[in-house]
Amino acid sequence: MYLFGDLAENFEILIDPFIQQTGGKNSKIVLLIAGGKGWENLIKSYIVPMKNNGAINISVIVPEKDGFTISEDNLRKIKESTGIFVGGGNTANYQKIYCNSDVSKILKEKYKNGVPYAGLSAGAIILSTNFWEYENLNSNLEGLNILKDIFIVPHFIESNGFKAIIQQFQKNKNKYGIGIDNNNCVEITNEKECKATGTSNCYLFKRNSKNIELEIYKSGDNFLL
Repeated sequence: MYLFGDLAENFEILIDPFIQQTGGKNSKIVLLIAGGKGWENLIKSYIVPMKNNGAINISVIVPEKDGFTISEDNLRKIKESTGIFVGGGNTANYQKIYCNSDVSKILKEKYKNGVPYAGLSAGAIILSTNFWEYENLNSNLEGLNILKDIFIVPHFIESNGFKAIIQQFQKNKNKYGIGIDNNNCVEITNEKECKATGTSNCYLFKRNSKNIELEIYKSGDNFLL
């Protein structure tokens, strides 16, 4: 899986490994977003970098007019996809749309069967068992439960991620927290092996019996959970 801090200026470079793993020009990628006012204006920021890396078949998935239902046709596209990319936005909206029983079962089954998953900001956060809204750090929402014992903090330096990390360690019993700066990506294999890419840093917080340890990784560094 690929976890992105944000749609930064180097997104086209960072997204390339995901595109190639999904099949390159033969891939069938679904781009899952939350919709809402003006969502069409943001699509190019996702799709153009993907196409510049060889992707041709990209289906944009948005909820129906009720704001959370995914149509049967779009569920079919997700099932037939070779790569899943979940975008950014309001985390609570993403949770309501993509962590419900119909969609979450498909996403988890696709990931279990080896289909690459990429998440940007909210799309990365919802991978955890539980997470919070950026607008409300005291919230506690149920995620996809793919990344167990871990919580993700995108926009790390840009959003005072240290405060969010400490608060989550106080609230939850998770062993790990991963912070990702806006222009960085963390690639995770088998929920264990990690690689940092980008022009800034990724941060690994580890809980032990006495305190919380911090490790900082730059592009090309490998680390384990």
